[in-house]
Amino acid sequence: MPSYYLGVGGNLLPEENLPRALELLREKVMVRKTSQVYRTAPIGRQEQPGYLNCVWVVETVLPEDELKELLARIERGLGRMRTADRFASRPIDLDIIARGKNDFEIIDEDVFAREFLAVCLGEVVPDEIRRREGLAAAAGEGMEKADAVTARLREILDRG
Repeated sequence: MPSYYLGVGGNLLPEENLPRALELLREKVMVRKTSQVYRTAPIGRQEQPGYLNCVWVVETVLPEDELKELLARIERGLGRMRTADRFASRPIDLDIIARGKNDFEIIDEDVFAREFLAVCLGEVVPDEIRRREGLAAAAGEGMEKADAVTARLREILDRG
């Protein structure tokens, strides 16, 4: 079954919206793993609340375009309104950032521009992929662990 790596984040009630998004996603696809959740400063708009960010590993038989539509439906269902302002606050953001297992491929170059994505992705990919892609293995500067949210997400995954 194909694997996808999702960049997940939000800064409007993220403690509620990340677990809810995970529950909704699990209704349609297999979610295998979550990285640690980190609190990060907003990009482009310092007056906004900070974000919670992580990476989820999913497996699905859905074609990639159908997975993208599912992610968009979950975002809309949780109140996400996409606008021309790419730095606008959001309750949830779900993006495919990489795909594959043995043929692992980064498809969102923001992974390297945004350290939190590289750190989170490096936590969930196998060691040989992490080495090959040169991803960070430890949290970067300005990233604070959100342990309670991470525990909640992992509890949802453990329910099977």
